[in-house]
Amino acid sequence: MSNLKFTNQDLRNRSFKGQNLTGADFSNCNIQGCDFSSTVLVGANFQKVKTGRTTKQLIVFLFTNATLLTLLMFDSSDFALSWQKALIEHTYNNIEIIALSIHSTIWFLIIGYVSIKFIESFKKSATGTYFNKANLTKSKFTDAVLKGTDFSDAILTYVDWNRAKLGTNISEAKFSIDPKIIRLCASRNGKNKDYCDMDLSNLNLIGVDLTNANLAGADLSRSLLHKANLQYSNLSEAQAIATDFYKAILTGVCIKNWGISPDTNFTDVQCDYIYLELEQKERRPHEGYFKTGEFNDVFQKTFETVDLIFRNGIDWDAFAYSFKKLEVENQGAQLDVQSIEKKGDGILVVRVAVSPDADKAKIHREFIQSYEFAAKALEAQYQARLEDKDTLISKQEAQINRLFDIVEQQGSVQKALAENPRKVSNYNMQNPQFGGGIVDAINVNTEQVGGNIQNINNQETPG
Repeated sequence: MSNLKFTNQDLRNRSFKGQNLTGADFSNCNIQGCDFSSTVLVGANFQKVKTGRTTKQLIVFLFTNATLLTLLMFDSSDFALSWQKALIEHTYNNIEIIALSIHSTIWFLIIGYVSIKFIESFKKSATGTYFNKANLTKSKFTDAVLKGTDFSDAILTYVDWNRAKLGTNISEAKFSIDPKIIRLCASRNGKNKDYCDMDLSNLNLIGVDLTNANLAGADLSRSLLHKANLQYSNLSEAQAIATDFYKAILTGVCIKNWGISPDTNFTDVQCDYIYLELEQKERRPHEGYFKTGEFNDVFQKTFETVDLIFRNGIDWDAFAYSFKKLEVENQGAQLDVQSIEKKGDGILVVRVAVSPDADKAKIHREFIQSYEFAAKALEAQYQARLEDKDTLISKQEAQINRLFDIVEQQGSVQKALAENPRKVSNYNMQNPQFGGGIVDAINVNTEQVGGNIQNINNQETPG
């Protein structure tokens, strides 16, 4: 369609299904009964449009369903009369009753199916304008009347819903995202409200008031928060990847374990201080306030780091090997361990400073792969050493036991001599010499035991 300007027109019951209407202007139009299903409407303007069901749609619905319901009513009355004759008047024989039962079963299945379709049609009759599966990226619905509109499965990235009139019953408009979020986008008022763990990504929230709001664990990634008021809000565990906080007010927010990225924009942010822990604990700065632009400078530094997270302690040998390997392979990255932080639950975070133009994702990936490889290799070495140690201890215990056997044998010999002085022993225990080494009692190494040992054959004394 060459002309994409439709302003101030009555477009009721028109179909634009599947067309490419990028940048089209429908401002101040009546689009009741229009079908924009699967239409490309990137950057389209629907400011102050009127949506919903038309009289024509209502008449078609009533005519179609009234005809169907009338037929069912006549059919049901006929069945009632037949069963009256069969059960009360006894005018049917058994075969006729069986045939009537089969017919009735089929009829009930049909009326059940028709009833379901009627209910679906009745619900659908409340919808008049269709945007289902449409691409509405960056489109504008400011001040639009959105009653009886279907946005299911539509792409709603950065849609401007500011001051859109959703009606008292938002279910009259079908959305693929939480109606609570749409209300926030339309009213721009989230003051003191709870959005914990909600998906608030890819939204147009310019100028929104989220003072003292609970955004713990919420996903704000890639959302537009220009000039948003977030004073004293809870942003702990929140994700703000590539979020645009341009000129936002962040004084007093809690940013415990929040997630930001190099693309997160803090340009001209107004922030006097923040908290690193809940319940307004760990204030930064400790005293006084951030100077103009200081907040941006402080957090910009975190963009030039790579966080290495270890959940089960750190094998420092593997770390040293991996870090050195990383330095050799990424010489221009200017790697430097900036800090080691203990986060609780056994989690350690090693923050590595890198050059601004370094590929942080590549550095993180290469380190983790190298570390896991080194840790496994070292673990195998540790295990081998433990096994060697166990073997060594077993040998030592066996040797000690053999020495004890020798001592016990010596005691037996001395006892025998006392009983029979004609027997003498070749073991001279007057000045035994045992060194500090490991002794093999079978094959004695004199260098190990530190002296000379002579073995003299036993002999009988002359009688």
